[in-house]
Amino acid sequence: MTWFWVLLPVLIALAYLLLAPFYVEINTASDLYRVRFHRLVSTALLITGEGLQMDLRIARWKKRIDLLAPRKSARNEKKKPAKKPAGRKHISFRTIWAVIKTFKVNRFFLTADTGDPALNGKVFPVVYAVSVFTGQNLSVNFSGRNELILDISNNLARVLRAFIYSSLKTRTWKT
Repeated sequence: MTWFWVLLPVLIALAYLLLAPFYVEINTASDLYRVRFHRLVSTALLITGEGLQMDLRIARWKKRIDLLAPRKSARNEKKKPAKKPAGRKHISFRTIWAVIKTFKVNRFFLTADTGDPALNGKVFPVVYAVSVFTGQNLSVNFSGRNELILDISNNLARVLRAFIYSSLKTRTWKT
């Protein structure tokens, strides 16, 4: 009976990792570039006047890391020679496409201005046709405003399923 109480939290944690969604959020209007795993882990990229910083949050722990700051390196470390990979395994295009298709677009908005009114006039009908065909919010403006709002979600179970099934389809069997 004790094995059940030991195994139960492990199974619950595994189910949580597989089924909890992760999000990729990009909002250029508010300078938000964030990747987060449900409510547990998030990392945001902050562009400030001083440089580039990453805001890392794990549960209630927070840390801000300056990505452009010089790193402190230990002088006593010996550099190990790089190992050459024995045999590289290639992932097929079908597998990559199957994994990309598992992502769900929750919100998408794009408005762009090329800076050239003549080019904007030429691109406008194409962008309008694409927005009508795809049902997404795409537009060309003439006011010099470029904005992207993108919110994508997925979970590990869908990614693994797509990766395994598409890898099995592309594998050739020798008889």
